[in-house]
Amino acid sequence: MTLDILLTELTERQAAALHLVMDQPPVFRVSGSLVRSGAPALDKFSLETLLLPHISTDHPALPSAEWGRETVIRHNEHPFVVSVFREGGSRIGAVVRPLLDTIPPLEQIGFDAVSTFQQAAEETSGLILITGPTGSGKTTTCAALVDAVNQRRAARIFTVEEEPSYLFESRQGLVTSLYVGYDAQRFEQGIQTVMKADPDVVFLGAIPSFEAMRLALVLAESGRLVICQMHADSAVEAVQQIVGSFPEPRAALLGTMARRFITAFGPRLLPRVPTGRAPAYEILPATTEVRVMIQEGRPEELPRIMKAGRHMGMRTVDDAIVKLFEAGTITVETARASLEDKDRLASAP
Repeated sequence: MTLDILLTELTERQAAALHLVMDQPPVFRVSGSLVRSGAPALDKFSLETLLLPHISTDHPALPSAEWGRETVIRHNEHPFVVSVFREGGSRIGAVVRPLLDTIPPLEQIGFDAVSTFQQAAEETSGLILITGPTGSGKTTTCAALVDAVNQRRAARIFTVEEEPSYLFESRQGLVTSLYVGYDAQRFEQGIQTVMKADPDVVFLGAIPSFEAMRLALVLAESGRLVICQMHADSAVEAVQQIVGSFPEPRAALLGTMARRFITAFGPRLLPRVPTGRAPAYEILPATTEVRVMIQEGRPEELPRIMKAGRHMGMRTVDDAIVKLFEAGTITVETARASLEDKDRLASAP
């Protein structure tokens, strides 16, 4: 067994990752689930045999590698990111992820939220949030939105990420990607570098700190379009987290957030009929009432505003799930299992 064979299988399975762990067979993540291969369990020797031929000069010998560093390799002209790590002091493991160079268009991922995404891609300044738990589709959503801007106008685009997932190529726009650990020591340093580089659009992957968010707001206030990825369970929670992180005195930060916030998207991926996965998008646009709530530091009232604001383009996750069910995209079982308000489908068979 070689890594090339496993990468071929990863591609054929359309897997999101390959996990290599001692005493276990190779494991693929397919449609969000872990699937063990039929290969034998891996020991330390077999893991080193798999990985050593593909580690760059940054890793002259696997046991003395700089653990956690990522190396890009190629298989059949496609790039993959290899991250090698230790566990338990002496055991080794690795994760291999495809570094995707084909970014799906907004029309493919947005479904009935396409028009809202297209409007967001036309914005030239402000703050857009894309948020959700791990595996919710937020990374693909971010990439599709950034690429839509890239294809539509001659903008200077920068990305700052800790873990690259997609390769952006310059189209109408001119794209530069910075990776933390390679091009900048810290995420915040990467943003500071971009601030001096005449950007029009900045994509920030997985905001890690208040300081990073403060810098993102500075960029938005200076007339740039800033697209931020965040780890939060919902769009509402993301705004609440940001506002809640502002230290006193916070009037200036609240004012900037209220002025520059454009919209927040919260995707969820659900099993689609007959196969695949479909996104259910929560949408929180910056209506006048939302801006007032942010300005006054009262984000706890956003859930109430969301439920009352459907006529203004707001959509809860439950609204999106019901739409998918009514369109026949997901089953009633999937819908009921995913809804927060189980009574939304009380009359469904």
